Amino acid sequence: MSNFLQVVIPAVLGFIAAYQGGLTRTSRLRSIIRANVELLGSLPDDHPSREALSAHIEDLVGTLVRRQRRRFEPITRAGVSFGANVAFALVTLLLVAAVVSQMVGLWRPSREPLSRGDLWVNLVLYGALTVCFAGFAVRAWIRQRREHPESAQPGQA
Repeated sequence: MSNFLQVVIPAVLGFIAAYQGGLTRTSRLRSIIRANVELLGSLPDDHPSREALSAHIEDLVGTLVRRQRRRFEPITRAGVSFGANVAFALVTLLLVAAVVSQMVGLWRPSREPLSRGDLWVNLVLYGALTVCFAGFAVRAWIRQRREHPESAQPGQA
């Protein structure tokens, strides 16, 4: 199981770091917009730079809206649930394949091999987890198609 954690933990940390990087860019843009709006509020009504600053703020807000749309529009709760459950199902399916390969003798672990009874217990456990995660993924896929029928039909505009 420690090998599994050695594979999963760097992937999760990489995802979190990339997500935080995206948040930082957006947060920086929001703070720039806020500072410009405050500056616009402090300028007198007849100031010559007021119109140019307003146009600049509009451009920044447009950029923020495009970023947020690209970032959050295709992501739905059901879609995230589907993706996570498919990933878990695939990982547990790989574990089932590893246990089966140990049972038939195709693969011998470098450490002391498990007994036949332990292999059967692992096979049943990982097989049950695979079926559960696959079932959850199917339910999420059905919910996604029901909640967002236009995005579930590729090629239709």
